[in-house]
Amino acid sequence: MRSKAKRYQESDIEKKATTYTEERKQQGYVGGSDKDESLSPEERRERITTGLVTSGVEIEEANEVAAYTVTNNLKYSFTEASFESDAFFTVQPTGGALNILINRSHPAYENLIEALDGETDNEKNLKERIDKASQGLRLLLAAWARFEDEIPDGDRKDDIQDARKDWGRIAKKFLRD
Repeated sequence: MRSKAKRYQESDIEKKATTYTEERKQQGYVGGSDKDESLSPEERRERITTGLVTSGVEIEEANEVAAYTVTNNLKYSFTEASFESDAFFTVQPTGGALNILINRSHPAYENLIEALDGETDNEKNLKERIDKASQGLRLLLAAWARFEDEIPDGDRKDDIQDARKDWGRIAKKFLRD
């Protein structure tokens, strides 16, 4: 389970993303998860917990994440679990929230999440972890580029390129201070 310091850092990210999502909703953008925001807090917690447990998250952590998400009226939560998939992460829209489940079994976990979240005992160790995370991110982008390159010209390729651009626009907003 996450340390209190780590949970605090994540809550800042979750709050920032929630704020930007509220702005997007005011602009008319609707997400599939939005309909469950009107459920009672108890029902929201139950649905989030059940979804996380079904995905392999321990019940204690799932309960903690669900309670924290609902109590703080957050749209997002980040959780980690090992699951059999080629996906680095999966998105679970449950209980009015978007639960982002990061796959510990994916190599990107070791090269990004673990590299950045680990304890640092000296400057050399910190530099090595930052370099590893930088390389991991660049390799993920290269993998996307190759994926896009392998798609034959046509509607599917256009849709994938549009998805990349749309994600970039939303990411730009989320990442601005």
